[in-house]
Amino acid sequence: MDISEYTTVGDIAAAVGRDVRTVAYHVRHGHLPGAVTVGTGRHAVHLVPRRFLDPAEYAAVVGRPGRRRAE
Repeated sequence: MDISEYTTVGDIAAAVGRDVRTVAYHVRHGHLPGAVTVGTGRHAVHLVPRRFLDPAEYAAVVGRPGRRRAE
């Protein structure tokens, strides 16, 4: 794992126009392949592959904002 291939949740959130808490949720629940969490509790840091800086790549994996899943 090369650290230069990763960025923070805040960078991803700013690039794709989502809230930081939403992106962190997707990391914690395994929705972003390759994302890792370092540490535990309030001191945890989420690292996300840089490819998710592209809004289209992010949307392809987690969907569009405000979209509900079919019941």
